[in-house]
Order: sequence, then structure tokens, then C-alpha cells
Amino acid sequence: MNVGDGSNDIVSVHSGNASANTLVVDEAFGKVTVVNWHKVSPDDVDNRDEMGEHALDFSAYLDDQIDDSDNDNADTAVEVAASANMVAGASALGTAVSAGLDNDNTARANSVNSIRFEQNLADGETFEGLNDSNLLTALNAADADDEYGNLNDALLNPGTTADLVGDTQNHIVMVENDLNEGEYKVFHLTSESDADDFSTADELGTLDFGASINFNVAGSTTFENYVEAVSQAKDDGATDFTYDVVDSGGNVVATADADVNDGTGDAGGAGGGGAGAGGAGGSGAGGGGAGGASETVEVTGAGDDDAANADVTFDFDDGAYEFDIANFDTGDTLDFGDVAGVDQAIFNVLADANLGDGEKQLSAANGDTGDTVEVTLTGLTAAQDNAVFNQSSFENTFGADSLVF
Repeated sequence: MNVGDGSNDIVSVHSGNASANTLVVDEAFGKVTVVNWHKVSPDDVDNRDEMGEHALDFSAYLDDQIDDSDNDNADTAVEVAASANMVAGASALGTAVSAGLDNDNTARANSVNSIRFEQNLADGETFEGLNDSNLLTALNAADADDEYGNLNDALLNPGTTADLVGDTQNHIVMVENDLNEGEYKVFHLTSESDADDFSTADELGTLDFGASINFNVAGSTTFENYVEAVSQAKDDGATDFTYDVVDSGGNVVATADADVNDGTGDAGGAGGGGAGAGGAGGSGAGGGGAGGASETVEVTGAGDDDAANADVTFDFDDGAYEFDIANFDTGDTLDFGDVAGVDQAIFNVLADANLGDGEKQLSAANGDTGDTVEVTLTGLTAAQDNAVFNQSSFENTFGADSLVF
């Protein structure tokens, strides 16, 4: 479906099972409210997996090509795969982005880059006042006077594209309103490959999803894989299917499990989004296709891991060791089924006297040998940390399947 040149319009994407709508932007528009982008009401979004399998289509602007041949014609040129980047240091999801999405400060060719804005009232730098001129000045800022809110030269810079056809790279930048989560001003930026600064910026319009999004991009390899896999599953009469999640470098980073019956549900209208996505605690709408990526980590001894980029099941072997996990969130699982004789987790309240510090320690002990697997979770939100003090509160916070014995 096409946004067109709409002003104060409403667009409703399909809420049926396995629907994968693309929202096309191919011209400047006013403000468009998007309904049913999430699986739940925007007011209830609190997890990065609560988004449908929809995609944003900016292919009218993202048309960069590469050609590694010596030919003078364009016969061997190929499109640069589109990619999405939750800009590091200004992401609605912190570091808890979906597998396959970038989380850095580089605007690649054919990339869509999402930034959570932070206003500076003292200097009159507000979301309402943000436009293409002050955005371009801020991202190319020579000094503090050129910055706007949290937008500065270090936040986002043009990348380098080998064998680029022509001299121009194209980028989309979506800046989210910090006071109205899910509302984004959309800009088309250009640059030269390996340049220090962006060349141009044009404001396209405003999209309001009602809550923060963590999105697919049409033209990305991951979204193409999803559409092909779900179509094949429906043709075969299958319910479950898998597809490869691919990052901007062309690497398969995860295999996502999906279900043709996993629809978007009735999400209601997009409003202000007071609940919406928050900070690094893994809130926000998540992942589109990539958000459903899942993996299992076999834990055999002391070490550490990060659960930020997928729904991770940590399968603990029996033994006496310590293991640290960063960014544990809803959708992740601690599986102590291989620890003999254990039927509950013990929470070390004495070691967690500093509530709100983002850390939680729990353990599972072998009933025969007394050997203990001790797990420390880090990077929790203050709300998660304060809510968890025993097994029941842990499961209430992270889900009934977050602990397995």
C-alpha cells in the first residue's frame, strides 16, 4: 500500500495471519497514521517481538547499485540490498535490536536509519522544530553550535560502498519523537561514498505507528527470504517454517522460526504511544521477521554471552561454574533441565542489595553433588530489576517459559 501524498491520512495494514504488507513511500507526504503495524494495541507494546511481518518500502529513493566489472555499460550492475540500522546511542531499543539489523553509527548505501530524538528545551531544539536543514547541519556539525538536540556529527556518518555505480549514496533517516513514541519524521539524505559529511537532506513527511518500531525493509535479503518462505509454506499446507536472517554484510546471522498462524491481530488505532518502546531493556516493537529469530546456546562451563539480538535459550550443563548473560529479556529462556535434581532457581537476595542496578543473580544446584550453576543477568531495566526477587516474580516479568527445569 502506498502512502501517496497523504496529509493527516490513516493507513491500515492487514491484520490477518502471516500478512506481510509493504508500506510504500515514493513521494513527499504530510502526516500519515499507520494502524495494525503491531500485533497488539500500541498502548500495550512492551516487547521487541510484538510487531507484524510488515516492511517499509523506500525503493523509490534507495536505488544504489554496485558493479565490480570493468564494463562501461550497466548490464552487470546489481542493486545494493536494503538494510535497517537502529542507530547506536539513539536507538529506541538500546542494544536489544533484532538479529540482522545494524546497531552502529554508519549510514550505508540503501539504508534506513532510525534515531530516537532527545530535545534540548534550553536551546529551543524540539521535535516540532526539526527539519531537513537543521538535521543536515547537525549530522555534519562542525561544533556544538551546529548540533540539534542529541543530533551531532558523531551520531551518523556516511559509509563506504565498494564498486558503487556513480558517485551518490542514498539513505533514509527516521527521527522518532521522544515525547510521542512511534511518531517519526522521515528524511531522504544523500552522500558520497567514504565522505565525512552528508550532501543533501529532504524531509518527506511524518509517519505515526503509535509505538516504536523495529522494522523490516523491502529490498532487504531477510524480508525477501521471509516472503518466499511463508509463500512456500502456505502452498505446501505447512504451518511452521524457517528462513535465514541476513545482515547488511550478506552474512546469515540466525535462522528464524515462524508460524503462518502468527498474525498481527487487531491493534486498534495508532495514538500517542505512551507505553511503546523504551530503552535498552528490550522494549519496543520488535523485529519484523528478524525479531522472531531464535537460537540455542549450549552452556558447558564458565563464560558469558549477550541475548540482545534474538530470542535465546541458554541450555545449561550440569557442573559448578558461573555464567554471565547481558540483555536477557522476554522471549529468552534459562534451561536448567540438564542439572540433576533441580526443580527451582535460588535468587541471591544478599548479593543484590543494590536494586535498580540492572543486575540479578540466581543459581541452580545439583541435588546429589551440590554443584551449583550460578547465573548473573546484566543490562536489565530498573523496572525489571526491581520486579524480580524470586522464581515466581521472575516468570511474571519474563514469561512463564523463561525458566525450565
